[in-house]
Amino acid sequence: MSADVTTVVVAVLGAVGTLSSPLLTQRVTDRAKRQEFEFETQRRQEDRHEDNRRSVLQERRTIYVQLNTAARQYEQAIYEYLRVISEGLPTPEQRNELVKAREAFRELYSDAQMILPDEVLAAAMDVSAGLGEAYGKTKRLEQRLQTALSGGGPADDPEETIEAARAYCHGDVYRLIIKVRGLMRQDLGVSRPTDRPG
Repeated sequence: MSADVTTVVVAVLGAVGTLSSPLLTQRVTDRAKRQEFEFETQRRQEDRHEDNRRSVLQERRTIYVQLNTAARQYEQAIYEYLRVISEGLPTPEQRNELVKAREAFRELYSDAQMILPDEVLAAAMDVSAGLGEAYGKTKRLEQRLQTALSGGGPADDPEETIEAARAYCHGDVYRLIIKVRGLMRQDLGVSRPTDRPG
């Protein structure tokens, strides 16, 4: 009887194995497909994340280039305007050039405030303030010149001269532009921070 039981047990196990083999195969296949699906989903998420990172970096790079250009053009327009008023009253076209440079910078600066990281934004604020101060000096000097030419008073003010305004614009303001440009380059990974004495 033991041989008969063994035969029956072997037959039953063989039948169960034969019947369960497709189920086990299906289960292994399902698990492999699920793992492949999860891997593909993760890969797609990583690709989307990388595409988003590149898009943000490209947007930041674009605004950095435009802001740097606008700041430099505005600084140069102020510097040139100071040269013009050192020789006499500016023409409407020359006034318009200064206004256009100022508006271009202010518009880009306004847009950039929503994108710039904190450290770059702080330096950009310094540039904006410096350019605003240089513009204010320039317009005050122009007003004094107009007043003097119309016979209303002296053109010179020992506190604020064209030479001092030009030195401020081409020195102090330009250094602020260089600083923000350096921070933008670091943020983009183009250059590394340097240890400079304060």
